[in-house]
Amino acid sequence: MKRIIVLNPKGGSGKSTLATNLAGFLSVKGFPAALMDFDPQASSMRWLQNRPEERPVVHGVAAFEKDPT
Repeated sequence: MKRIIVLNPKGGSGKSTLATNLAGFLSVKGFPAALMDFDPQASSMRWLQNRPEERPVVHGVAAFEKDPT
């Protein structure tokens, strides 16, 4: 299994955009794809929710837990 990790401490640098585009592209090319979103904004998870059902599957994991207090 190969992994591509997109990291940068700066906000607004395009991490989620790059990650979602890579996952979408790879899934269309027949590779299994998954996104693990550590961002509190969870923009990758919103992208997955809006992805058309007829597109190849991209699995998602929301890895950031908001403080319940």
